[in-house]
Amino acid sequence: LGATTRLNADDADKSSSRSAIILLVVVLLVAGYSVKYGLQTLAWGEAKSWGRANPWLMEVPKPLPPPAISPDAKGTLVKTRLYEFSAPWKDEPKTEPSLAYTQYHFKSGQVIVFFDPESQLDTLSSLKNSNPAQYQKFANVFAGHSLDTNYALYQAVYSASPSQMSPFLPLSDALRLNVLVLWKLGFGFDARAPLFSFEWGQARGIQFGDPAAGGPVALRIFDDRDRQFRFLFATTPGSGATLTQDDIDFVIQTLKPVPLNEQ
Repeated sequence: LGATTRLNADDADKSSSRSAIILLVVVLLVAGYSVKYGLQTLAWGEAKSWGRANPWLMEVPKPLPPPAISPDAKGTLVKTRLYEFSAPWKDEPKTEPSLAYTQYHFKSGQVIVFFDPESQLDTLSSLKNSNPAQYQKFANVFAGHSLDTNYALYQAVYSASPSQMSPFLPLSDALRLNVLVLWKLGFGFDARAPLFSFEWGQARGIQFGDPAAGGPVALRIFDDRDRQFRFLFATTPGSGATLTQDDIDFVIQTLKPVPLNEQ
């Protein structure tokens, strides 16, 4: 009986030792994972949470095909104080100005809203000048990934998605992606999904919405001097008017400053 008791005690000691070793290995593995991937895992969980609450964060821009209509085609010239563009509809629009934008209502039922370019925020300059310490943090996070124009910034922000996040990304990539998704959440959507991007000559930017799916379409356009222009395209309810991608492409291509002698 005594020998049996000693054997049982030895087995218990061995089992206890094995459990302690297994626990130590688990603790070491968890500690090692936390050191190497802890921040990435937190960022991944945070991004997934944002994506569940805001499904549109999963949308990233798809390139628009080259325009089918030449910018030299005839249209209706629309002028503001400093800029002009051509609309593809032949009738003169009814103009409704306001402080921040002007609406152009065409008899055929299409509506163009052109936001005052002078009121558009120069996001990159504001970031650089408002808080140098904060900008240095921004520069450190994006080291090696040049965001030297507003267009590059907006393109990077709207091209980010929670689906790109992983607990096993390099730390620098995870931090950068986390910042971009957070900014995307802050920037919001100008209109409903899907998203498109374009780079045609001096015009480049992002389009929110698909005219083929109905509903409004919004654009953020940046010229060769990185000035930002915002448009909203829609149709008057009950008019039966249609809006096509060719219509929007034509406006994008014809946007330019009014000649100095005409200002």
